[in-house]
Amino acid sequence: MSAAEDRGMSLEKVALLAFALVTYFLWGGAAAIYQAHLDETAVAPVVDAGEPPNGNDDHPADDSAGLRIRPRRGAGLVAVVVVTLMAIWTFVANSVVHLASIHRLIPYLLTEHIWYPVFSAVVLGVVGLGYWWMSRLQADLESGNPFQRGRPRKKLPKIRIPKPTDL
Repeated sequence: MSAAEDRGMSLEKVALLAFALVTYFLWGGAAAIYQAHLDETAVAPVVDAGEPPNGNDDHPADDSAGLRIRPRRGAGLVAVVVVTLMAIWTFVANSVVHLASIHRLIPYLLTEHIWYPVFSAVVLGVVGLGYWWMSRLQADLESGNPFQRGRPRKKLPKIRIPKPTDL
């Protein structure tokens, strides 16, 4: 194995992957904002629920007859996992589905939610600054003297402190 192969992934690949991942999450956020707008403007159908089952709105029917249902242990964890997986699936699905409506999504964000493009530019700028800082750090570490900054300092002349016997 050569020295270049031993070093692992290059800094450029890491920066490119970071840019791609952050851009995907920012696009998913933009798609979620647009989907929320579509859900708000959609006309919901009016459904007539009719009469309540027992004919009394104030006191719903009590079919339990004193029977209490207790959740099992771990049911909360299962619910959290299921809801998390559903949220991830919704995020991924929205980010893919709204690629087709990019021509409506971008103008909507630029007119109604100008903070989001600004926020996205700042986040990507921070990722770019991180890459710039890491490339400088890598260059300093490869230079041979990583802790030297700028020009070497001039050495000050030593000051001789008189001893009590010299007086």
